[in-house]
Amino acid sequence: VGVVAGRLADEFYRPTIVLQLDGEKARGSARSIREFDMLAALTECQDLLSRFGGHRQAAGFLAPSANIDQLRLRLLDIADRELAGVDLRPAITIDIEIPLSMLNGQTYKLISKLAPFGQANHVPTFLSRNVKLLESHTVGTNRDHLKLKLRDGSIIWDAIAFNLADRKLSSHLDLVYNLEEENWSGKRLLRLNIIDFLSSS
Repeated sequence: VGVVAGRLADEFYRPTIVLQLDGEKARGSARSIREFDMLAALTECQDLLSRFGGHRQAAGFLAPSANIDQLRLRLLDIADRELAGVDLRPAITIDIEIPLSMLNGQTYKLISKLAPFGQANHVPTFLSRNVKLLESHTVGTNRDHLKLKLRDGSIIWDAIAFNLADRKLSSHLDLVYNLEEENWSGKRLLRLNIIDFLSSS
């Protein structure tokens, strides 16, 4: 349920709780956004919970099933109070703007030394502008991902853009991405995992 909660929070950019009901008990997994402290919200509701724990953006709890309706209403009230007037459009934190041609295998080795990555230690995010698009095609069961071939100077990169197949492409793009390694037929290759892109102006 934690994976489902995380995906829903990412997709809709709203605090999310997914419940697993088991008779008289309910187990909840919560994922949040940076603007909402999920652990603080659960702390306000602790009289309705059997136990709970976690941190600001990820938490879990156990509660009597009979308390779930009241818990839902109280959490909605807390969210209304804490998020009133807050712009809930998701924002991407970019660590550095860099020409794509400057990235290479040594860059990835340096990034790997920062691992392990997680909630408190995000994978570095890069911005590169005016990157030439050479090829593109949709992939995936629902054809909702983009596989791209890009060039900056003499350097050619493969890239994947998950759930961005509905976005408009142009000959040159400004890219926000992570650098990742994939294993292809026994070979370890670098590619860009594109988070967002816009047409270069």
